[in-house]
Amino acid sequence: HTLYAPNAGINYSNWAAAKTRISIVRNANLTATGVSVAVFDITLCESFLNYNIRLKNMYVRDIIRNMISVYFSGTGNSKHCAEYLLQRLDLNGTSCSIEDENAVCNIKNNDAIVFAYPVYYSDLPKIVGNFIVENSEIWKNKKIFIVATMGLFSGDGAGCAARLFKKYGAEVLGGLHIKMPDCIGDVKILKKSLQKNCKTVKKANEKIDKAVK
Repeated sequence: HTLYAPNAGINYSNWAAAKTRISIVRNANLTATGVSVAVFDITLCESFLNYNIRLKNMYVRDIIRNMISVYFSGTGNSKHCAEYLLQRLDLNGTSCSIEDENAVCNIKNNDAIVFAYPVYYSDLPKIVGNFIVENSEIWKNKKIFIVATMGLFSGDGAGCAARLFKKYGAEVLGGLHIKMPDCIGDVKILKKSLQKNCKTVKKANEKIDKAVK
């Protein structure tokens, strides 16, 4: 049990090993003293893990306090998701399109950004990729949460932008793939009724709510 004591530097990767190790100790028919020591250790480990989670949550809350959103949105899907995410986080940050003349300035002046866009054929829209690459110098040390909206399949939608952001020195906090009404309305298989589209948006909002929690 000493190997997995908190003062030995337990972390998320060896927590599962710690629980497995203590389970083995419990099943080894040791003395009552030995078992009590093992139980004491698992209590300390859980306390340490919870403490680290609290620290991480405090770190994230501090980051998102001044978070803004930047998006590319052809039909309003990505715009809705980006702004709804800020709203659910109780933030009043600026929200603008990458086509806005103030977009680059807003990114330069803020450290934390929700970056949202639709997925086109499992990839970034060309305008989004170009925006990231052409403004490569503004991403260094930025903390970015990616929102990728999709009609059918996301593929590696969020990963495509994440790799570019990391290449230019940003920290990617995470990503979310969200299904929204398809932007193609003249193909029978993709065309949905208003009722079905409203249901899709409701599920998207619920997914964002869950992510915020």
